[in-house]
Formats: sequence, structure tokens, C-alpha cells
Amino acid sequence: MDRPAIQPSLNPGLFVELSVALAACAVTLIGLYVGFQFLFVAIVVVAVFFALRKASPAGQVAFLMVAIQLNIFSIEFGDRVFNYENFYTLRPATPVVAIMLVLLLWRLLNGTEKLGYLPAIKPMLLLDGAYFFSTLAHPSSPFLYRGLMACTLLTINIGIFILFIRQLLPDRNLIDRAARWLIALYAIYALAGILMVLVNLSGLDPHDYLVQVDTLSNYTMATEGGNTQIPRPWSFEPNTGSQMAAVCLLALTKAIQRDEKHRYLLWLCAAVISIGVMLSFSRGAWVGLGAGLILLPFSARYVPMQAPKLRGSMWRAIVIVCATLVGGYFLLITLLPYLKDVLVDRLMTLTMWDQGTMFLRFQNWMLLITDALGSPIIGRGATAYRGLLEPPFVPESFLIETFHSAGLVGVAAFVWLQVYLLRRALRMLRAGQHLKLRWTVPFLVSYGGYFVSIQTNPNVWGAFYWMFVALLTATFFSQDQDRDPAIAEAETA
Repeated sequence: MDRPAIQPSLNPGLFVELSVALAACAVTLIGLYVGFQFLFVAIVVVAVFFALRKASPAGQVAFLMVAIQLNIFSIEFGDRVFNYENFYTLRPATPVVAIMLVLLLWRLLNGTEKLGYLPAIKPMLLLDGAYFFSTLAHPSSPFLYRGLMACTLLTINIGIFILFIRQLLPDRNLIDRAARWLIALYAIYALAGILMVLVNLSGLDPHDYLVQVDTLSNYTMATEGGNTQIPRPWSFEPNTGSQMAAVCLLALTKAIQRDEKHRYLLWLCAAVISIGVMLSFSRGAWVGLGAGLILLPFSARYVPMQAPKLRGSMWRAIVIVCATLVGGYFLLITLLPYLKDVLVDRLMTLTMWDQGTMFLRFQNWMLLITDALGSPIIGRGATAYRGLLEPPFVPESFLIETFHSAGLVGVAAFVWLQVYLLRRALRMLRAGQHLKLRWTVPFLVSYGGYFVSIQTNPNVWGAFYWMFVALLTATFFSQDQDRDPAIAEAETA
């Protein structure tokens, strides 16, 4: 059995302090001469350094979670409008994680800290290595530079996993707190999005880019009723919808556990987030949420014989699930009556494989697979798909993108990661160890639905995915061997 061995954090030496301070001063001076972008980066450098210099493990986890949550938004420079094709937007988690990784690397090199064993890191490194090797193996590719940037982004994403897991793994209580922080953050985010739409409908648009207004036909692919205006929070795009679906499943599965003291508050958070999932109009998020909800009632029933009083009723779980979704749906169409047609028609488009975005995705997937068969082992290199796809150049499936970019080696690494975690989860369930940390089953159900949803959008490239995998892995490999009060109480009852 794998035994993680994460060493506690040690204080960095004076050399690191002076180096970062001098670097911050240099960037600040450059920023004053060049422009606001560099000055802002300098402020971020200084803020991150001093925040991490005194922060406890809980403080570092909270700091990272907030930065990743802010990743949903963009910080605009001047009058530049947000888009994915320029460098005038800064997503906060990227510089934060980069700074933290540089500090960690220096502390590892000078011997002031040891990394220890990290579970699930081998398949991740193999995946990143496959991307780099395949990209470098095609030096004549017109997308070589962009491909190397994508490989570097994947390295940073894996760094997010490392930064989270090394703080979470030794402390079971911190895992519990981080999971609750995550649910609270997304409940606040979903509620803010709902309020944005209501304020927009009242005629008081908060900001041109806070609410996106589209037409009914763009969501339903219908020719009639195209003049109906459909507002939604602009940041509730498909990737965010998948993230909200994952957190909704996490909160709802935890809420049905009989020994959870805050189950009503968790249920309320799940209900609010579920409305946010609906407002995302993301069919991938809806399918993932549905897949997780199918697993949820069975998770309530699955409790080994040593703790029968913790076993929940499957029918009770089904009633809670139905009440949450149906109640959220009717509340939404009561406040916004025109969304009834949008939600129903949008869901029905999942059966339209001969038109619309579903058909375009299928065509793109077949095109990428056919091209990848010319180099099936190592692939064509990262972002080489841009030579085949039309704007916005998004494959919409990380697995198919990996096959095209890194070949069967990359696919094997990604599948290895999933099998690795699944085997560990099944081992814990059979041994009844999930009763020691009651977040194990909620994370397993949540990740099941999340994994289904990300097969139709590139969510793996976001920081949230790697943070979520770190939380999932921490629940499976927690070092704390103390007996949970729930088990002792169930065994003695």
C-alpha cells in the first residue's frame, strides 16, 4: 500500500527573501517605465510572497483556493476586451502558483525542505513528459512555440496539484475545511450570478460584461423565437458550469450523510449551485450532474457492516435529489418564465447529432482522431490541432486532444491516473476506511459526474481540475490514522 511521506514546511533562508524582494523592486521599476501590466505583476509578486511567508498550511490552501476562484474572471488592462487570444488579461492563479513553485523549488534545491512521496504524481509527470516529447519531436511544426507554452501550462497545473496535496495530505481536518470552503465559495459565486441576471432584468445592468445577452435560437438551434433575449452571467460558460456541477454533487452527497451536522446548510448550498448549473446552459455540465445524481443514492446506501447506523435510505436520497432539482427548476422559471423553453429545448438538443454544436464536435473529434492515426504513439505535438480546426480552435475533449497531441503514451498516462485513483477508492470502500474521512464518498461521486462532464469541454486545462484532483487524492491517501468519532460511536452503539 502507498504510504505518502510529506515533510513539514520549513522557513526559507534569508537569501530567498532578498532575491524575491530585489526581483519585485526590479519588476516595479520596469513597470513604472513600460506600463501598468508589469506594475500589477510586481504588486502580485510582493503580495504573494509576504502572504506565503507568514501563512500557515491552512492559510496557503485558502490563498490558493481564492486565487483559483478568481481565475473565473479576468483582470482587464485599459479598454481591452477579454478574449483567449491576447495577453492583456491576467488570471490570478497563474502568477500566484508560478511564484509558489519557484519558492518551493529553491527550498528543495538548497535543502531547507524535502518533498517526499506524492501519490498520483507518476502518471501526471508521464502525461506532461509525453506532451513535451511529442512537441519537441516535431520542431518544424508552425505551432511549436505555442505548443511549448501549452506544455508549460500543464506543468503549472500539475504544480497546483503538488502545492495542494503537500499541505492537505498530513492534515485530515484541513481536508474537511478546504472542502467546506470550496462549497461556500461556489455557493456565493452562483448566488452572485443569479443576482446579476435579476439586476440585469430590472434594467440596471451592472456592467457590459457581467451579463451576456443572447437569443433563444442560439441556445436551442431553432429558427422560431429567435428574438427572445436570454441573459446569463457571462462567466457561467461551459467550463464553469462543469465546475459548479462538481461542487453541487459534492455538497449534495455530503448533505445526505446521516452523521453530518450541517447537512441542511450544505443542502441549501447545493440547491443554489444547481440553479447556477442551469443558468450556465452547458449541456456537458447537465450530463455530468445527471451522471453524478445517478450514483448519489447508491452512495447513501453503501456502508459496511461495522457501521449500520450510518447507512442512509436510498429512497430518501432520491427524494432529496428530485426535490432539489425540481424545486430549483420551478423557482427559476417562476422568476424567469421565458427560461422554461430555453432549458427544455436546450436539453433536447442532446439528441440532435446531425446539426448544431453536437454535430460540429463530433466532426472535429473524428478529424483529430483520423489525423492522429498518422502518428499514434507519440502524437502530433501540443496545439497542432490548430492547423485542423476552425476558430476558436477548441477540441472540446481532453482525451481526444491528448491522443492527437501526445499519442497513446499521453492517453495511457491520463487513463493511468484515473485507474490509480479508482483502485485506491475501491480498496478503501471494501475495507470500510471511507468512514474515517466522511468526504471520501462525496468526492468519489462528485468526481464521477465531473469526469463525465469534462469529456465535452477542455476543463482539464483549468486550475480548478487539478485542485479538485488534489482534494480527491488527499481524501484517499490521508495520513491521519486516528479513529473517527463516527466509527467509534457506530461500533459501540
